Amino acid sequence: MKTTGKTKILAMIISIMMIVSMIPMGALAVSATPAGEAINSAADFAAMAADGTYYLAEDIKLSETYANVFTGTFDGNGNTVTTSVPMFGEVENATIQNFTVTGTAAITTGIEVAQDTQCGNANTAVGAVACVATDTSFAEITNNAKISIDATSNLWFCGGIVGVMLNATDATTETTVRFTNCVNTATITLSNANGNSGVGGIAGGCQSAKENITTIYIENCKNTVALIGAKAAGAVGYIQHAAVTVINFENTGSMSATGGIAGGVIGQIHGKPGQLNFENCSNSGECAGTFAAGIVGYINNGYGQSFIECNNSGNISGASYTGGIIGGIGTHKAGETVLFGCNNSGNISGASYTGGIIGGIGTPKGETVLFGCSIFGCSNNGLVVDTTNYGGGIAGYLKISNCTVARCENKKAVTAPHAGGIVGWFEVIDSSMSECTNDATATITGIKAGGIIGQAQPNGLTVSNCVNNGDVNSNGKKQYIGGVIGWLYGTGTIDSCVNTGTVDVIDGVYGSQGAGGIAGHLSSGTAVVKNCYNTGDVKAGYTYVGGLVGVINTGASVINSYTSADVVGKSNGTNMFIGQIGVLFNTTGDAVSNNHYNSDKNANIEKYAFSGTDVNSDVSSTKSFISKDLASGKLAYDINTAAGQTVFYQNINELGAAKDANPVLDPTHGYVFKHNETLYSLAFYTLETASIRLDGVERAMRFATAVNKADYDNLPADVKGSISFGTLITPDDYLKAAGNDFTKTGLEKLDTTTPYLNVVPSDNGSGLFINELRGANNTDYYYFCGTISEIDQRNYEWDYSAIGYVTINGNTMYSGQYATRNIAYVANAALNDTAAGYTDAEKAIIGRYLLQD
Repeated sequence: MKTTGKTKILAMIISIMMIVSMIPMGALAVSATPAGEAINSAADFAAMAADGTYYLAEDIKLSETYANVFTGTFDGNGNTVTTSVPMFGEVENATIQNFTVTGTAAITTGIEVAQDTQCGNANTAVGAVACVATDTSFAEITNNAKISIDATSNLWFCGGIVGVMLNATDATTETTVRFTNCVNTATITLSNANGNSGVGGIAGGCQSAKENITTIYIENCKNTVALIGAKAAGAVGYIQHAAVTVINFENTGSMSATGGIAGGVIGQIHGKPGQLNFENCSNSGECAGTFAAGIVGYINNGYGQSFIECNNSGNISGASYTGGIIGGIGTHKAGETVLFGCNNSGNISGASYTGGIIGGIGTPKGETVLFGCSIFGCSNNGLVVDTTNYGGGIAGYLKISNCTVARCENKKAVTAPHAGGIVGWFEVIDSSMSECTNDATATITGIKAGGIIGQAQPNGLTVSNCVNNGDVNSNGKKQYIGGVIGWLYGTGTIDSCVNTGTVDVIDGVYGSQGAGGIAGHLSSGTAVVKNCYNTGDVKAGYTYVGGLVGVINTGASVINSYTSADVVGKSNGTNMFIGQIGVLFNTTGDAVSNNHYNSDKNANIEKYAFSGTDVNSDVSSTKSFISKDLASGKLAYDINTAAGQTVFYQNINELGAAKDANPVLDPTHGYVFKHNETLYSLAFYTLETASIRLDGVERAMRFATAVNKADYDNLPADVKGSISFGTLITPDDYLKAAGNDFTKTGLEKLDTTTPYLNVVPSDNGSGLFINELRGANNTDYYYFCGTISEIDQRNYEWDYSAIGYVTINGNTMYSGQYATRNIAYVANAALNDTAAGYTDAEKAIIGRYLLQD
């Protein structure tokens, strides 16, 4: 959805891999006899040629590991191998598949891997199927054989299928190790090992001597049991350098890596990895370690990673970087981090960087950050507790440039020194957060605490359309607490955000450096709060308290906002700075304008408190209102009129759309207007979609705007007579060139003679509205449309944007959101909409616009 001004969502292009359909996991019996020579006994197994092709004709029992490097094909044919030792020592360029491994006793031995061009460190490896694997495929294997190792301080890698994966001997040839439909159901315990040792349900680790030569694919695999080791994970404990893709992995077993790293899927990824892709991965097991997370415990160097539709419901506990999806990304150098549709519902507890989705992304050594991250559609429903530093419902710590956080939600309490419902600490350059929500059930508690962000130290941060409904509490002295952000230090904008939760200093704690309904403290720089509102009470310590902002410092500003809250300070025998809007600290010029406060709430409190010297702000545009103005529409009308634009929306008609108790920022609600000194509202908005005309109009794409039926039908006749409708359509490039000012005035500033089409519906006897819009809500809304036709074939993939508008008594109000589509995209979506019921003739019309001639 694209929206105008404050409601515009940052366009995000996320490349999502095709989801592979889940098929039954584990060993699968086959009816046809596999190719190759039959294996009927342990003796046959030991005598196999290293490069041969073999299959199991029946179940066998092993007591010795195959002695040579196996490079052939071994097909288990659905049978079972019972063993007390690893089946294979080393496999290379091999295919191993289709059997179950079980054990007469726990496997306690592996093989030594010498330090050479394959492996950067000497180590010992043990796997139920193979100890060492290079360029090999494993498929349809279930391991039921336990592994138990007392390592006595050596470096070990222990895995349910494979011990360690290596690159080719020459350290230059690209190699791939692939696991498909593999399951581990046997416990693996590694004790007294070197701190870099790895344990995994699929593989213990990967030791690649060089970056960009080793690739790991894990697809449709699962771990169901507890694993214990220095670095423990459901799939792979430790990975060095390799590129990794994991699709449809499920872990239900607990991961214990006390003093180490634990992950539901991967423990640690180190070195210089290639692209890291995780899709549809889930963890429900408990994960405990110094670094811990439901999917990946820690990525030392972020060179590009994506997490698509990943979920955690296991409790996570750590002591450094702790998260529901990612514990932390250390030195982020190149390649974007993408999290799309990820969810956490497990409790998260840590002692440094703790988040419901990400513990931290940062540059702790001060390296230059080159690329950013996209965190989209993620949610947290687990408790987040950090005892030392940073905690957030989505991310504990983000220190990165070009970062986008959008449509994320937190539903559980967050407690940390730096605590945020979405992000605890946000240190960024040119980044944004939009449409994020902290639920009413989620209390945020910290020294620097905010319903959305605890503290931001940005250069170019924009926070827009975010809502906090949870309480925000302090838990220490000299706190900065705010309904949206605790402390904004530097250049940043808080735009169109809402707080309804109580902002409160805990009894017995005093010394507030700033407590406000939206922001606790706007520090140096050009920080801005605009188009925001607060309805939550603010109860703070003895220093700086405001209904919107605790401290509005030099260079900061607050505009077009309102507060309807009780503002209370707790005196400690010192000066008390309390303002209905906030406290002005050495603030000059036009720092505050067109703000409004409820005078029924705190009759004896000034609209602003003044602190510092040389105060010269003109605060005359700040006005009071009374409680009844909230529901009547007067407050919305007054703010919008003074702002010269629609900032707030509200449904106020008795017989119209469901009434709002106060002005809101939702553009699908009513536009408040005045007719003959009476206030009315009309809810209308442009749909984010478009359609192809099927009525003979050539090469035509239609955009629709919805008008609330109840609102329109119950307007007096003279009001209806003053209303006209229209749609502006323009190439999206023009709109961008106009700075997204989607109005006639904004587009007419462009250096072009035809910046837009203005399509006005005509009353042809059937009314201004179309009778029915296919696939839309025709019960509650009327629709008027604008069509662009005769689109040139060369422009089938050219984006057009459209916005509906309503003119009343000469005053034009534009939809709060607009649509951007190209005809090829619309045609493709229509043909894939099986529920639409298009006829063959209609499909033929639609299909014309998929390809150019």
